[in-house]
Amino acid sequence: VHICIAVGLAVFVFAECFICSGAFVKPEAGLDCIIVLGAKVNGTEPSGALAQRIDAAAEYLMANPDTVCIASGGQGDDEGISEAECIRRYLINYGIDPERVLLEDKSTSTLTNIENSLKLLPEGAENIGIVTNDFHIFRALATARHVSALNFSGIPAPSTGYGFTHYALREFFAIGAGLAAVAALMYIAQYPKVYTTMGATLGIYAFVAAVLGGIGSLPGAMLGGLLIGIVQSGANTYINSSMSDTFVYLILIVVLMIRPAGILGKNVGEKV
Repeated sequence: VHICIAVGLAVFVFAECFICSGAFVKPEAGLDCIIVLGAKVNGTEPSGALAQRIDAAAEYLMANPDTVCIASGGQGDDEGISEAECIRRYLINYGIDPERVLLEDKSTSTLTNIENSLKLLPEGAENIGIVTNDFHIFRALATARHVSALNFSGIPAPSTGYGFTHYALREFFAIGAGLAAVAALMYIAQYPKVYTTMGATLGIYAFVAAVLGGIGSLPGAMLGGLLIGIVQSGANTYINSSMSDTFVYLILIVVLMIRPAGILGKNVGEKV
């Protein structure tokens, strides 16, 4: 159990170090273009996060008069104007020439922000800046570098202490979802065809791991997954690979007979 917790904490700290590194990125001077990633608009006014991004973009554009800006972000159902239009208006209020600000108002995510904005780049633009909040820089740059081989650099917009802490934790789970997608691609790469049900077995394993460890216990789920891996490896090596699932389910039955709440689960009395 302690090992599972230690591994989980190590992964968490490792990921957060990368996320926090974005807060200390120094933007390159003289970039060909910067892309300002949109965020929530309240009516026609920018949210706190978007206002911080606009401030950072305006500061950079005033210091680098030859740089072009792409304001990126679509319009949600509860937004009075598109995020891109909101960015554009406030940059103009800062004194930025309207001709320097291009609009990309169709995107709905970080990925589409970048994909759509790259289509609007001025001819010959190779050095691109990504303007977003400090906690978001690492993921935004990783996304941009996955989409294109252009030279990207981050322009972090400082957040409040509370905001950075809150959203840096959120970024960890967003990156975790991305890693899960990569793991899925690695899993299906070993098969000649892809089927809609091919992940069902993994889903069953995940459920069994949660039940083994105790529903509601994260360390328990990690311990359950580790136990499943050990049982399957042992069955594949010393018995028969076709029997590995059988042994997993036998272990599940035995554990539930001894501890119905799971290895680390807690029995909760029901009031009548």
